[in-house]
Amino acid sequence: GRYEAQTGTITFQSLGNFGGHASSGAANVYHAAAGAQITFLPVSGETYQFVGTQFTGPGLKSLAGVATASYTFGGTIAASNTTFASGTLRGTFTLAGTLGWTSGTFLASPTIGPGATLALSGSLGKTLATSGTTATLTNQGTITIAGSENLYVENSAVLTNAASGLLDLQADVGIVQLGGGQSTLNNAGTLRKGGGTGTS
Repeated sequence: GRYEAQTGTITFQSLGNFGGHASSGAANVYHAAAGAQITFLPVSGETYQFVGTQFTGPGLKSLAGVATASYTFGGTIAASNTTFASGTLRGTFTLAGTLGWTSGTFLASPTIGPGATLALSGSLGKTLATSGTTATLTNQGTITIAGSENLYVENSAVLTNAASGLLDLQADVGIVQLGGGQSTLNNAGTLRKGGGTGTS
């Protein structure tokens, strides 16, 4: 179905009695108008699942919650002004549009599609990690890393920057091995330091 926040905030929270929240198919749209907001706040033990979902409109869509919050993406996720802000994201999916990432862990294998952007920012750590199946982040569009914190990789995660991909370090930040098996950066595109006067 379609959820619209024309004013104020729609919050999805404390759905534990139902096992979480599920949205499947392109007809499932979360739309926030300018100045409005849609916030997802799963509690411990819940998983919010989005498959082929659209996050539309100029208002903020925030995937947040407790540190143990769990999200799963699948299919093509179309996003605008949408931020993953806490918890763990799992699944294999293709990103269309722009997804912000300010905190939390990707135990996932996303593809950033042509013309799409994954924008890392803020002062909190972001980690691409393997748990079971190898976590593979494939960039065919743009990945930006800004703010004051690095992108951490661990447990043999793989970051592939395709020929069409731009990996842009917009501050004195970098990609840092955190622990576990050695992770891999495959670069066939452009890795750019586009900001900061120090070392990345």
